[in-house]
Amino acid sequence: MFKAPRSTEGGGDLNRSRACSCCEAALQPGDRFCAVCGSMVETASTAQPADTRPPVAAFVVAASVAIGALVAGMWISRDAQATQGFGDAQPYETIAPPDADSTTTSTELTTTTTTATTELTTTTTELTTTTTTTTSTTSAEPAVQLRWPVRIDGRWGLIDERGDLVVALTYDSIDRFSDGRAPVKVGDTWGYVDATGNLAIEAIYDDAEFFAEGLAAVLLDGRYQYIDTAGQVVTTGLYFDAGHFDGGLAPVEVEGGWGFIDSSGRFVITARHELARPFGDGLAPVLVDGLWGYVDSSGKLVIPPRFADARVFSEGRAAVKVATLYGYIDTTGVLVIPATYADVGPFHDGLAPVSGESETWSFIDSSGATVIDSYYLGAVEFDNGRALVIDTTELMLIHGYIDTTGDWIWGPEPWDG
Repeated sequence: MFKAPRSTEGGGDLNRSRACSCCEAALQPGDRFCAVCGSMVETASTAQPADTRPPVAAFVVAASVAIGALVAGMWISRDAQATQGFGDAQPYETIAPPDADSTTTSTELTTTTTTATTELTTTTTELTTTTTTTTSTTSAEPAVQLRWPVRIDGRWGLIDERGDLVVALTYDSIDRFSDGRAPVKVGDTWGYVDATGNLAIEAIYDDAEFFAEGLAAVLLDGRYQYIDTAGQVVTTGLYFDAGHFDGGLAPVEVEGGWGFIDSSGRFVITARHELARPFGDGLAPVLVDGLWGYVDSSGKLVIPPRFADARVFSEGRAAVKVATLYGYIDTTGVLVIPATYADVGPFHDGLAPVSGESETWSFIDSSGATVIDSYYLGAVEFDNGRALVIDTTELMLIHGYIDTTGDWIWGPEPWDG
């Protein structure tokens, strides 16, 4: 049961045998407050009106006020507590330390109140965090849309991840979908469609490359230039030929030969090479005195010219032609997959299409091991987990998309190409 604080100081004869005037409970010598009801005891020198409220009610009122004050961040002084039903307590500095039971009760009250405050703060923090997370999720950019070209009855369209036709079969040709755009051929000219099939850039070009790093090379009036995904020209130069950007650089041909420009059209690597192809993995193939080697982004020749042909690096491998057959080198120029293939494609998604003497196609991994050995009549490199292949039945040619295990995930459909 809650006990009021006891004091060792006060006026009058505190040793006289007495009874509480409120509840008539026996008092011990020296008691200033009743141990039962909490009322202040009358003394010879001072008499106060008894607190007539039941002791439990007095405690509930005081505790409620104290908890409310703590949650609000305020403390009630001992003087203020005296007006809440604890009798006529002396000022704070004259009150002796409370007894053990009183200390326990006060500690429990403070602990309970602090816990309640902490839980309220924690709940508020969690609510704020949840709200922030929800807002962030809601405002996040939409996922990148993927599309793949398909051909049916001589016309081209685009399918989505589920294999649904999302761009109608209305085009004469379609190239790779990237940066939200795909080059499409309409009659004799090229333009670009978006992921829904809308013509985002008018079909006015004689040729159009796929977008890379937000830019694409287009041919107009016999010269190439670069446009952005809105169709705006972003380079001032006009080029005889041009390739796609990688690592901020793109190969272009001008009067002096092939060099590399940045996205503003400024030459970073002087146009001095007989031929050049785009960068990949920080290296670009260049033709020097009839043989192919590789330069880095500063233009330094880091793999000496010694190959009959050289393709673009991807996933740490580049196809090179040694004498009459193709193999693959790593970025140091070491031949890591022997030159045993009649033709090859680049590595994507860990696999590359290769063709042997039989002129059929299969897929190998970066060690040269055959992973998909279905021997297709034609195959294109993987693009986001899908590769276009051409096969045959007893009656016709068929085509479709396979996954990296060789399973059909779209098609097969008749191929009339």
